[in-house]
Parts: sequence; C-alpha cells; structure tokens
Amino acid sequence: MKHGQSQHFRVRRLVWLVGVCLVIVLIAVTVEGVQFFQTLRSFKEEQVIKHHQDLANKSVSTFLLLGLDNSGKRKLSTSRTDGMMVVIVNHKTKTITLCSLL
Repeated sequence: MKHGQSQHFRVRRLVWLVGVCLVIVLIAVTVEGVQFFQTLRSFKEEQVIKHHQDLANKSVSTFLLLGLDNSGKRKLSTSRTDGMMVVIVNHKTKTITLCSLL
C-alpha cells in the first residue's frame, strides 16, 4: 500500500469515527430532551400544592440559610454566598439544631 493510500484510509476512518460519535451524541441529546419535555408536561400544580400541604403536617422542618458577601464597602457587581447554615426545627421536641457548612 502506498503512503498516499494509507493516509487516505486513515482520514476516512477518522471521518467515519467522528460521524458515529456525532450520531451517538445526537441520539443521547434527543432522548434526554424528550424525557425533559415529558416531565414538564406531566407537571401539575395540584400535585405541588398537595405535597406542600403534606410537608406542613410534618414534625420537622429544614431550612438552608445563605449569607452574601456583597457589602457596601466591597462594591462588588456580583454576590457570592460566604456563609451557609442548615436549620432543623423539630416541632415535637421544640428544639432547633444549627449546622454550619464550610
């Protein structure tokens, strides 16, 4: 086999491999997109309200508190979270638990 034919074979194989990869990515994106839109279509506000009402009757509530570092002195154009705490309120025992996240 001549050098030119060998080079041509490598280029064809590379083009074929890239084409197969693109087809696989296209199929994966299409499947994920269809699943995403089916999830959006199945969303019903009544289910969220019912779920929220169920949570209101629970004996424990959990909150995430976030602190921002954009004070007037810093004059930043964006804000970042510099403090995070998880607050757990137990309504039965009437206790509050705090956990600071680094």
